[in-house]
Amino acid sequence: MASSSSSGMPKLEGAPVRLLALREHARTALMAAIDAVVTEYGETIRLVLDPALSGPLGLIAEPREFRQHGVDKIFHLEPVPPPAGNGRLVYIVRPELESARAIARQLKSSSGSADGAQHVTAPQHATLHFVPRRSLLCEKLLGELGVYDRLDIRELSLHLIPLENDVLSLERPCFCSLFLDGDYSVLHSVAASIVQLEQLYGPIRAVCGKGTCSRQVAWLVQQMRPSCSSPTRSQDTNPVDLGSPVGDGGRIKRLVLLDRLSDIVTPLLTELTYEGLIHSLFGIKHGYVDLEPSTLGLSSNRYIKRELNSNDALYAQIRNCNFGDVGPLLRKLSYDLSEGYEERHTAHTVSQIREFMRKLSKLQSTHKSLSMHVHLAEKIHQHTSTAEFHARIAAEQQALANAGATADGEEELDEAIGRGGPLASVLRLACLFSVVGNGIKEKKLKALHSELIAQYGYDSVRCSAGSQQLLFVRDGIDLTLCGSLDGCAQVLLRASWRAPKIGSSQSICQIGLNLGRAIHPQVALTLNALHKVGLLRRADGRSVWPALCKTFDLVADDVPEVAVAFS
Repeated sequence: MASSSSSGMPKLEGAPVRLLALREHARTALMAAIDAVVTEYGETIRLVLDPALSGPLGLIAEPREFRQHGVDKIFHLEPVPPPAGNGRLVYIVRPELESARAIARQLKSSSGSADGAQHVTAPQHATLHFVPRRSLLCEKLLGELGVYDRLDIRELSLHLIPLENDVLSLERPCFCSLFLDGDYSVLHSVAASIVQLEQLYGPIRAVCGKGTCSRQVAWLVQQMRPSCSSPTRSQDTNPVDLGSPVGDGGRIKRLVLLDRLSDIVTPLLTELTYEGLIHSLFGIKHGYVDLEPSTLGLSSNRYIKRELNSNDALYAQIRNCNFGDVGPLLRKLSYDLSEGYEERHTAHTVSQIREFMRKLSKLQSTHKSLSMHVHLAEKIHQHTSTAEFHARIAAEQQALANAGATADGEEELDEAIGRGGPLASVLRLACLFSVVGNGIKEKKLKALHSELIAQYGYDSVRCSAGSQQLLFVRDGIDLTLCGSLDGCAQVLLRASWRAPKIGSSQSICQIGLNLGRAIHPQVALTLNALHKVGLLRRADGRSVWPALCKTFDLVADDVPEVAVAFS
């Protein structure tokens, strides 16, 4: 089924720099890639988009622009091929293995061959664009699946996409792959996006940051620049000076790079702003939210898409407010709107009527927006007024105030599991207790493990050997989440829950001796990250870092935030 996208895009007014130039640059690159295919093959295009790219591309180009450049129909990448038709088949996808498998299935299916067939009659050819760059791993998989020779593979360098006048995003979730799987390819995309900003707005005068990934990004930026001096190092321990380009600088004076691990507590807390609660309950994607008709008081059997960005003046006014302040604001706006409509009774002369009619369109727009936000606020109020929500907030605040879980907090965690709450929400609370309290006691961890399996089953919480790569397995307890869960919870379960159980440094060091001092570089990076946030400690509170360095022959750079390398 052909996909449809909304034509609304943020206006990007009042931005510190002219972000319209960035969006125009991305639009030009996208349309140039489509025009190149049309020119080379001389036929219209049937465009197949990765669902993860459909929303971001809708923020840089409207559907009519695709039609103007020769795109006949647009489809989403699905297990089944798009309907047969005339025109060149063009795929635009992320360089993911699942996408490569789906493309191979479509090409084989459209050619009338069953999976595993050795000879394909009338093979269909297509053009494949990887965003933001090609992947040798995906190309190798396409070759193994027997469709590589039928594809014209290219890359489309789309990086930062403006979401708001003060927000740019790669729109590429990467926490799980970066900190859990050790896939650092996204850092290249981050660095390339920074270089693109410098090409558009001039060189950045100063770059500073915190964390090993930040340092790696800064190093990549230095390598990608046409000409630059070697990075300079600061003597200050926080933040670390990561170097600055040659020249007088451009519109952007300073760039600050921060690793997510520099603050892993904030994403574990419940959001209390209006925008945060909307995202928690309904999910905001690319500036839009999909709502059930009943939420807006409508009767329909399809989800309704509504725009949530700075184009809505009312939303821009209340999005960052604490939800407790939203009700009074909406009441005041409702009263002002009512007074605006009442002005029609005082308009007697032609000039007064003309003045009222001039205001009427704005009143109607505000009325429509206010109606939507009143319905959303009502649904949010039903959620925030429950006893479970207040107990969750109290447990989080007590954990922060007491640097660990209290008895009431542990009781709330047990009750959340007992009532079958969302597993990701339960694990966020458990991870919060572990991070702020420097670990969970082994007895409590075993009990929690049993409760999770009893409530959610082995399909959701299962044993895995993944933590063995991090050298944090002890007494056979190893919690790992399935891939569908929040990547943050996966990383924190593997990292923060394994380290606090170390009774002494010998437990890890003995593993290192048994392995012949062979430690994977990713393990060294993980150990260093845990050391930076204070998680590598024994039961008596003393750090096991010196013993680890001695056992594994780890050598730390003289710069405080540099990653640990093994000798």
